[in-house]
Amino acid sequence: MQINNHINGAPLTPQRRPEDVGSAAAGGGKAEAAADVTTSIALRELQGLPETRADLVARVRQRLQAGEYLTRDAASSTASALLNAN
Repeated sequence: MQINNHINGAPLTPQRRPEDVGSAAAGGGKAEAAADVTTSIALRELQGLPETRADLVARVRQRLQAGEYLTRDAASSTASALLNAN
């Protein structure tokens, strides 16, 4: 998985609360302000991810455990999908 510092081509800009700016400027709270910015960026990245389809995950897990994907065709399809992914 690749995590970039942009969403849909638009760069992420750190969001700071007024109290963070004041405390960082005064020399205190820099670690807390940095953690808030990091959390903000991580949350924005997570919000851009599609929802997990539990039913599909369960079906694929069962097929994996049954060995259905341990074929030459499955390996070839997987390799093609990875190589052609944007």
